[in-house]
This record gives sequence, structure tokens and C-alpha cells, in this order.
Amino acid sequence: MKQKRYLLISLLIFCLFVTLQWGYANTTILSNYRYGLTFKAHTVNQDQRTSLDLTPDRSLHLGNKFSLSFDIKLREELHTYGYVFRIISDDTSSCLDFISYQLRSKFNFILNKGSSIVENVDFIDSTQIVKDEWIKIRLDFTEQGIKISVNEATQMMRHSFKDFNSLSFLFGSNRHPKYYTTDVPPVSLRNIELYNQDGRIIRCWKLALHNRKGETMDEVEAQRAIVQNGIWEIDRHYNWQKEKSLKFDSKKFQCQNLQLAYDSIGGRIFMVLKEKVLVYHVDNKQVDTLSVEKGEPYFGVSRQVIYSAATDELISYSTEHPLLSKYNFATHEWSIPSTWEVDSRQHHNRMIDPETNHLILFGGYGRHTYNADFVEKGLNDGDQWQIISLDSCITPRYLSAMGIEDKDHILIMGGYGSRSGKQEESPQNYYDLYRLNIRNKSCSKVWSFFNEGEHFTFSNSMIIDTVADKLYALVYNNDRFHTNLNLCSFDICTSNPQSKIVSDSIEYDFLDIKSYCDLFLYQDQMLYAFVVQEKIPGEAVLDVYSLVYPPLSSDEIYMEKNKDCHFSTWVIYGSILICLVFFFFVIVYVYKKKKSKTTGVSMTISKVEYGEQEIAKPSNRKISAILLLGGFQVFDKQGNNITGEFTPTLKLLFLFLLLNSIKGGKGTTSQRLEETFWFDMSKTSAANNRRVNIRKLRLILETVGEVQIVNKNDYWYIDMGKDTLCDYHQVCQILNAFEFYNSSNKEMIVNFVELASLGVLLPNVSTEWVDEYKSEYSHNVIELLLSISVREEIGKDNKLLLKIADIILMHDCTDEDAIRIKCRALFLSGQKGLAKQCFDKYCADYNRLLNTSPEFTYDDVICES
Repeated sequence: MKQKRYLLISLLIFCLFVTLQWGYANTTILSNYRYGLTFKAHTVNQDQRTSLDLTPDRSLHLGNKFSLSFDIKLREELHTYGYVFRIISDDTSSCLDFISYQLRSKFNFILNKGSSIVENVDFIDSTQIVKDEWIKIRLDFTEQGIKISVNEATQMMRHSFKDFNSLSFLFGSNRHPKYYTTDVPPVSLRNIELYNQDGRIIRCWKLALHNRKGETMDEVEAQRAIVQNGIWEIDRHYNWQKEKSLKFDSKKFQCQNLQLAYDSIGGRIFMVLKEKVLVYHVDNKQVDTLSVEKGEPYFGVSRQVIYSAATDELISYSTEHPLLSKYNFATHEWSIPSTWEVDSRQHHNRMIDPETNHLILFGGYGRHTYNADFVEKGLNDGDQWQIISLDSCITPRYLSAMGIEDKDHILIMGGYGSRSGKQEESPQNYYDLYRLNIRNKSCSKVWSFFNEGEHFTFSNSMIIDTVADKLYALVYNNDRFHTNLNLCSFDICTSNPQSKIVSDSIEYDFLDIKSYCDLFLYQDQMLYAFVVQEKIPGEAVLDVYSLVYPPLSSDEIYMEKNKDCHFSTWVIYGSILICLVFFFFVIVYVYKKKKSKTTGVSMTISKVEYGEQEIAKPSNRKISAILLLGGFQVFDKQGNNITGEFTPTLKLLFLFLLLNSIKGGKGTTSQRLEETFWFDMSKTSAANNRRVNIRKLRLILETVGEVQIVNKNDYWYIDMGKDTLCDYHQVCQILNAFEFYNSSNKEMIVNFVELASLGVLLPNVSTEWVDEYKSEYSHNVIELLLSISVREEIGKDNKLLLKIADIILMHDCTDEDAIRIKCRALFLSGQKGLAKQCFDKYCADYNRLLNTSPEFTYDDVICES
């Protein structure tokens, strides 16, 4: 009852939270998004500097005490002096100034009364007041004075305010009649909060969401603040910033196109020319020029250069030649002399498999033909190109996007091509997603959709976020010259695929082989797009753009809200309405639970006592069922097979939680989860991945039935209600019952045999930790079945003995006891020929696996009968 009570309370709190979110959508900014307001300072003229007015409509009445807090970040510029804020009484008798002077690591808090200074408090600390780090500022106003806190340091100052009932809050530049200023420091602000005398928050400006007029609303009462000339940091998740533009004379390429590659780990873009290699560094926006002392890359119409992070080399390739030309940054040499190549794989996709260090290509166009070739070659010079056509699965194409999903799979999205591969036979755009296993070269379609709008195709690479279940790629219209690039997101696991624009546009002139676009993710923080286009004949332009990751759509950034609506009133009524609806459904649910009788097998994963009367009969139903024997399958409450909703990571995570819950009863720790699934990540990233994936699992499991992922005493475990069936758990129940009671219940034995005959545990899942469970399960099942088979009452039931033997051989096809049982049972049943066939097959399997013959003969087995 306590757990149910806590659950109801938690759900009530959740409903209230949802209501608040509904009233002011998307106001909670997650920690992995940048937000805040950056102030333009002395680098622009006075009219362009930033102002923030928290009280544009009316001054604030704050009683006899209140608190103000916010985060501030300083940046380095030539002039760093300026007013962060001025708090002004309506009668202008008092004004509190906060002045920042980053050059001297100094903060000043100055209280003015009329034309005189009441007090001036200095904070000078070169270890605390530093650039490019968020600093917490808090001011507590009381009748006795003002307590000022800068991070952990505090000071007190007197004040001359008569009261706090008529105050204006102006940040940065302002045009107040008496206390105006244009001295703006180079700072950024976020999380401005006001607390009343009871310590309750009454205003909260995150400085994140805003409208196009420069207004932002506080998250408590939707009171607006007005910004002029500000830079909204969250906009960098949507607006591309041009970082660099480079021009090249096409004659210097010694080929038709500029050769490009990128280093997503080191943040470098490589531009390969005949006599030099240019390197653009995204960190400092500088370009290095490296000479070419010897050799050449392959020059052709396609981009045929890729960077190898494992060897720190540029790799130039041509599928017409077995040798690769490698550029050594130390010697400035290409490994082979090169020749002119007309590449037949224009606009193909390429990557280097980090597991095998193999170069992998897909698709492309040349000689009026599209292809769907999977092309692979080791980076050792002697390896030959391995070419496998996938056109039986995926239509030949080019202009598609490719990315790495996990160590064994890549995803290929969209493109332009034709079913036959011939350019003259109805080429078209494709809007589909394929998953390709790069180990066994198998291919499967994930989804496809019909595009009713303008035709578009994709950048060469895409970014795959398996945690968020999304992928990102640049898209553009390929049926025109003047077009635009937009970053679009797509859900990976979805039944309703569609594109969503999550960036503003980049101008792009598409001229097939003379144009090129690609993108990469740098340090999980910044997306970089580089675009090559020929705006003037004979002159190629390379533009580099950046976007803060993860991207956001304009709808997620710009709030369009009627500022006159009374937020608090409808939030209250909305909360009451939702709570009433919630309690109505709770009452209905409890009433139905009391009347209903479930037919499923009870599954309480916590450690229980197993009595014979608790063991249910086997059930073949596929409603609210989780099946692990014979293969992993999950069915929802309507009987739909939802196994496909589990991505490879989600499936393994679910199985890890479930198997640990069934076996030990207490589940597993967060640390063990992170060490098992995200061992190669930082602790913060691993914890974030764990939280996101568990949240996804919970959403899927809600459709199955009473299945919950619970965290108790720092342990994660699966808790299932009586309406959910799990075949593996049923078998474990019987195994425990036999262990505790040494049962001779014939019905229980028959039930166990029927359940165990469903198959081995997770035959298609092979990881080290799953193999341990599979091995233990097989051992326990075999031991119990063998012990059952020697019982007197079972030894007379040849039909049951045959099932027992088949189950044991299913787990271990070389088990000697099982083949003896099977042959004797068949022989005694009069099926002597079948008994001999079974024994001969057993001997063949035994010899094939163990390279020897059994130490007993068929006659030995029959003589035992």
C-alpha cells in the first residue's frame, strides 16, 4: 500500500509539472543546450550595445526583503569595463550599480543616494573572477543591509533604499532619465531569479526562449523582459555561423574538383591540391599550408580523399587501382605517384571502419550509371578491393548520406538513382533508410516515406545520435541550381518517418560534380558543415559553417505567446482540471483491478518463496508477453509484436535489467550499467546515456502491461505485474520450486517440460554477459531434466522421456545421457528404425564437433532397455 500511495503522489506531482510545462511550453532548458544572453559591448557603437529591461511594464514591489541571483560569464575584449545592472528606485533617490572590470579581475557594487556614494564594495579575486566560466552572483536585500555573494565569497554593504516596493531592474545599456549608461561590459547572463521575503521564487528568466521582437517571459508568472541588440546563445543551436571562406583557382587543382577530407576528432578540414595541402583548424579558425615533397593523390572528378585517425594520414584512393596513396604529415610525402582518374563513383559515400581499419565505400554515379556497391579495402597496400552489389536490397543511387550506427552497422539514407541503375530508366529521388551490417553485408530497410513536397537529397555524411534515436543530415533541392542547405532531423525507430528542419538555411548552388557538401560533429559539441560551390566559372569557394549541437528547430526556440494572457490564473484552473481527470482515472483503474482476474503468470522479481501451488501452467498467449526462449519477442497489450521497437542498445539494456532482476532479485547498480554499456565514455556522458535509454525503455514497456523499471536502494530492477507473461521467468520459478521442495508433482513436471521445450535462452543474442546466463540456464535445465528422467513414475512414460531427451539435446547435442534416453524410449515404443537413425545422427554430430566417436554403441544403448 505504501508503494501505491507513493506512486499516486508521484503521479500527481507529475501532472502538476506537465500542466506548468503545457502553459509555458519548452521553458525548461536542458543542461546539454547552450542558453543565456550575450551582451554586445565596446566593439560596437553605443546604439548597437545590448540592453535588458526586467521591468518594462511596471516596477516591482518586493516588500521588506528579497533576493536576486543570476549567472554571469565574462569574455576577454580590448575594453572590459561596464555596468552589469542598475537597480533603481522609482523616486530615483537610490541606485545600486554592479560594475564588472574583467581586465583587473574586479567586481564593484556601488550604492548611490542622490549624487553621493553611500558605499562601494570591491570584489577582487583573480582565481574567482575569470573569463569564460559561469560565476554565481546572489544579492540578499534586507532591512539591515545587502549580502553580496560571488560564488563562495560574501560581503555586506549598507543600503539607502527606503523600501523595496518600487524598483526597476536594468541590465547593460539603458536610457533612464537620470541613471542612463552605454558602458556595457562583455558578459553573458542566464538564470536571473527573484525570491520574495519567504524565499519563494517569484520570477525566473532563463534567457533562453524568446520571440522575434526580443521579448522573453519569466517562467513563474509570464512577465516579460525586453532585450535590445542581444545575442541569444540558444539561437546558435539553430543559426549557422559562417566561420571561414576560402577561394581557389580551379586550374591549381590539377583536376576537376577540390579534394576534401575532415578530421572529426582533431577538428581539421583538409584541402588537397597538387603541390600543397591546406589544413583549416576549427578551434582557432587558422589555415596551415603544408608542402608536398613527393608523390600525388589520385585526382579525379569525385572526392577521393579521406582522413585516417588511426594512422594520422590522408588516404587517397581509386577503385581502379589496388594501391592507396597516403600523405605523411611528418615527411610531407604521398606514398605513390598518381595518374589522372575519371572516377565512376561520383558523390559516393565513404568511411573508415574503426574496428577493422578498412576503407568502405557505397554507391555513386559514373558513365550514366548508378550503383549500390559495397566496396571495401584494408588500408594495407597489398589488399584488393572487395566489391559486393547490394542492388537486390537497396536501389542503385548517389547523393545519399551515410553514418556509423554502432560497431557493426551503418545507416544509409536517401539519394537519387533508378531501379535498374541506368540513368535513362526513370531516375528519381529516394526517401528511405537502410541498415547495413558491415560484417556479414546483410541489408534491411528501416523505413521509407513518400515526399509530396519539393525534391531533396542529402549531404555525404550524417550524424547519428543513438541516444536520442535521431539522425541529422544536410538536405537541398537537387532539381535546381540556386537552392539552400538545411539541417534536418529524422527519427530512426519510427513508423511515421518525416523530415524536420532544425536549422536556418545556407545558400547553395548545386552543380552536380562541381558542388559538394558535408558535415561532421566535433567533440559532441559543434556541428561543422563545409560547402564547395562554383559561383564564378573557374573559381571554387569553400565555406565553413558551425552550429552548436544538438540542434533545435525554430519552434523550440521562438515562443509566440500573447503577453496579455494571465498565466497564473489558467495554470491554477488547468492544474485543478488535470488533477480531477487524473483522480477519476485512478478510481476507475482501482475499481477495474478489483473486479478483474488476470490470466498471466505472476512475476514478482523481488526474492520470493516458491510454492508448488504458485506455478502456473504454460501459456501460448502473445498478449502482454516477453518471450526469451527460442528468441527475443515482445508483445503489447493488444497482441502486437513490438520487438522492432527495441534498438540493439535498448534490447541489450532491457535484457541486462531483466536477467539480473530474475536471477538475483535485487537488480543491478548504475555503475555496473555504465561500465557494461558505456565504458568508453566519460562518467557524465555515460550517466546521460543511461538516463536517456532507460526513459526510452519505460515508454516502450508502458505498452506491454504492468512492467516498470524501478530504482530502489541504488539498484535498478524490473518489476512486472500479474498481467505480463515471461516464459523464462516461469521456467525459473519451477527450477526454484524443485530446488526448495524436491517436488514429485507430475503436473509441475509436465508444465516444466512444456515450457523448456520452447527453446534455448536468447539463441540470437551473443555477448559475453548474456552467454553466462545462457550457459547457467542450459546447465540448470539439463540437470533438472536428467534428475526427473530417473524417477520411477517418469521412466514408464516414453512420450515424456522423448520430450525430455529432445530438450537436453537442444541445449547440448553431444549429451550422452540424453541420446540414451531418446533411443531407449523410441525402441521401447516400437520405433526401432527411428531409434537407430537418431543414434547415427548423434554420432555424426558428435564426430563433427569433437573430432572423435562416442565411447558407446547403439547396441550398448539398446541392451540397457
